[in-house]
Amino acid sequence: MDAIPFNMNFHIDRNLREQPEDLEDMKRGIRFWRDQLETTEPLSLKALLNGRIGVFSRIVKDLDESERRLRSAIEQHDILQDHKQIFVNQLRLAHTYQWKKEFTKANQMFNELMMKLHKNPLYQDYKDFLYQHYAKCKFDEGKYDAAYSLFQVALRVRIDKGNYQLIRSTETCINRCKELRQVPR
Repeated sequence: MDAIPFNMNFHIDRNLREQPEDLEDMKRGIRFWRDQLETTEPLSLKALLNGRIGVFSRIVKDLDESERRLRSAIEQHDILQDHKQIFVNQLRLAHTYQWKKEFTKANQMFNELMMKLHKNPLYQDYKDFLYQHYAKCKFDEGKYDAAYSLFQVALRVRIDKGNYQLIRSTETCINRCKELRQVPR
């Protein structure tokens, strides 16, 4: 399932959103995964594929498809009692709501995930991702001070993890917030 003959790479733009390197190739990759989903038997693989399709559908701006796929992934992982993957796909779904500008839904989900994170050590591996994506939601809402604070938490966690690529990503987001916080409102 991991090998895919399409360019699924993306970069982050000045609005802190993923942009495909090759939009058409990414769409072909999504179709490839949909075809795999048709022939996949184990529920665990179906759930993982739905999660992937949900993420990349968001990136290509097929937001309704993203929401449908992520909801399916959550339901399937719920059947499997895979609580970590439920958490991951809820985080992804909150991000999709953010892109849909459904900020009330997005913020509600992010807040529920924050409560889960702080109550259960099972989810600590995702702390930086939760803070990073919640910060991006605040950024999209134009709440740059709140976004900046959340990115700072994500950065501290990522420095502790020692993943240079993730650290750079968060630093880029922080720098963009600094630029926008200096602009008179």
